[in-house]
Amino acid sequence: MDSRAVGAMALAALLVAVYEGTHGFADQWCQGDGDARDKRRFGDQQVYLSDGALVADTPARPGARTCTETQRGWFAAIRHAFSYEAVQVAATLAATRTCGYRVPVPALLAGAVINATTHAVIDRGPVFQWLAAKFNKAEYLERATVVRTPDGPACPNGPGTAWIELDAALHEVIGVGSALVRTAIALRFGRCR
Repeated sequence: MDSRAVGAMALAALLVAVYEGTHGFADQWCQGDGDARDKRRFGDQQVYLSDGALVADTPARPGARTCTETQRGWFAAIRHAFSYEAVQVAATLAATRTCGYRVPVPALLAGAVINATTHAVIDRGPVFQWLAAKFNKAEYLERATVVRTPDGPACPNGPGTAWIELDAALHEVIGVGSALVRTAIALRFGRCR
């Protein structure tokens, strides 16, 4: 085995380890509370951009910007994906530079685009639910829920649910793919030795 192959394996292993080691922190600790609440919001009703209050249910706010509930959901999912990926990129840079390696910018950007884009799309919900159905996990999603308040309704997502477990597993496998893409691009730049 030549040194280039060893370097590529070492880089891929480091990138996967960084991704796995920071995923939970980036996904849970760094997600804004409002983004966690609003990222699965859907609907055509107008809401205030600043706080998500329904325009029809609140006093007039002259000059305040509005959007639909669906747009607010996308804004929240995208904000979360960017904060998530900022942690991933910072951790990648810290780990690789500590080991004396500089990931080429195209490789870093490719991984960031893969992770951020898929993270936002998955966290919105419909694609995640479609994938769960294709993998015969729809019943698991319905069954493994939690009740957060006495006599309250079952919560289908969040800590302790099948949703959070399948969501994390999906993000993690995409992270492995992203690490391999980053490594392949770094190889093209001749940086894995």
